[in-house]
Amino acid sequence: VLVNGIWLGSDVNYLSLTDTPSSFTANAIQFANSGATGLTQDANFIYDSSEGRLGIGLASPTGVIDTYSEKYSDYIYESATNTASGTNILLRKSRLGGGTVSGDTLGSFMFQAFDGLSYNDAANIDIITEGTILVGQTPASIRFSTEDTSGAFAERIRITPSGKLGIGTTSPISRFTVAGESFLGGDVTATG
Repeated sequence: VLVNGIWLGSDVNYLSLTDTPSSFTANAIQFANSGATGLTQDANFIYDSSEGRLGIGLASPTGVIDTYSEKYSDYIYESATNTASGTNILLRKSRLGGGTVSGDTLGSFMFQAFDGLSYNDAANIDIITEGTILVGQTPASIRFSTEDTSGAFAERIRITPSGKLGIGTTSPISRFTVAGESFLGGDVTATG
């Protein structure tokens, strides 16, 4: 059915100019061609409506937004404004029917490397709620994890909600806690 210039298919909406939807690939996103006289599509720009996934540069997305490029190695988002604020990345977490609880991961930056057979974790930065969550108050820790040369992946650094920094420990007991060997080069000044 064509309604107001939009083709309503079984599970995909097509914008119709002059072409007919019978020649289109299911889930491919349609664009007006350069002459704006018809539609064109790219098999590597797909919306998987059954899973709610968008693929850019690949036909089978595995994440909500999945990108791939052999030509470009960087993803850049640029913001040009006349204000002092810069470009932001906002990661939000909620639970269906309720708010987040202690122990929820609010977001992660995960870095992986391909070893020739599969992708393996190399490092993570995780933001995890920690403590009682109240209206307008969300205590959270920042956790840095890496994989060492023996293949052991573990948390190495933590900043607690109260601002305590732990290296080699997940439970720093002071403003700066180091578990294990340490080396300080240069002068050390202690007060208090």
